[in-house]
Amino acid sequence: MSGISVVICTYNGKSRLNETLHSIVTQKVNPGLLWELIVVDNASVDGTDEFVQNLLSINASHLTWKVVNESQQGLNYARTKGLKSAQYNYVLFCDDDNILDANYLQFAFDLVQKYPSIGVLGGHGIPLFEGAKPEWWNRYCHSYAVGAQADADGKIQEIPAEVYGAGAIVRRLPLLNLFDNGFQTIMTDRKKGSLVSGGDVEWCYLLQLLGYEIWYSSKLQFQHTMPTNRLEWAYYLKLKEGIASGVALLSGYEFILKNKRGGVAGYVFFYGKRFLRSFIALSVFRLKMSLNKYYAETADLGSVTLTAKYKSYQLNVKRAVKHYLQLKNSFIQSQR
Repeated sequence: MSGISVVICTYNGKSRLNETLHSIVTQKVNPGLLWELIVVDNASVDGTDEFVQNLLSINASHLTWKVVNESQQGLNYARTKGLKSAQYNYVLFCDDDNILDANYLQFAFDLVQKYPSIGVLGGHGIPLFEGAKPEWWNRYCHSYAVGAQADADGKIQEIPAEVYGAGAIVRRLPLLNLFDNGFQTIMTDRKKGSLVSGGDVEWCYLLQLLGYEIWYSSKLQFQHTMPTNRLEWAYYLKLKEGIASGVALLSGYEFILKNKRGGVAGYVFFYGKRFLRSFIALSVFRLKMSLNKYYAETADLGSVTLTAKYKSYQLNVKRAVKHYLQLKNSFIQSQR
């Protein structure tokens, strides 16, 4: 059905959701736009479900909404639950710490309707600091799902292309058909006690394999709340470690998107080269560190990210090859 489903995935989000929900229920939309709001409670234990039910009962009588529960922890599981619970053909994923501009929904819908080639449309996050802005912020802020995602609006030209999941609009039916036919994603994404990420990237890759494009619009703006604890250097290092930990798991997508009909031997060779590069990069870094060539900040960041990448390739060989075989069966053999 032509319309848009707004999905908020949350874990213990009671303290964060008030402004996020307010920005959604007050969206300025044209009378003809069909839309709904779905909150996916990902096994919260802080009363999030009851809080959302009470707030929306009072403030959202003008729209269709519901709260659904996903007991398996992991952002990717929650997003999949939202995708399956939605009734419209576009899904806008709004994080529980995002505050959407008033015209976000209508502008996003108009754009994806105008360009049917769009598989995922990313917006522009603007940081809303609850504490002091760190000195290092401007150098590394993209990892926080803020800032421009491309040099210009429109189709992102890189292969493979990706946008962050916060504020992203996803074409629902192609993914839903894939999942209903038994396709298993490899990323779980963030969950309690873990910052391993990449589920949003995986969905971008999947839609590209299905023939769609990844777009970005600087006019789709939202505020992304940055609490004090996320502005600490230690948190940033954990965030980067989580991002780097998923590189090997996503390598099958990259290989197929760049090589189209590459075989198993080709993928194993591709994986091996990436593993060797990660080993060499880590070894060279450690050598430079022993010669005191790096400042402390760079040393911390380099050590965390390069070690995580190396371990990702080292520990995930069997899992990555198994997933590649699934990709090959789903996207390569089906094209012959």
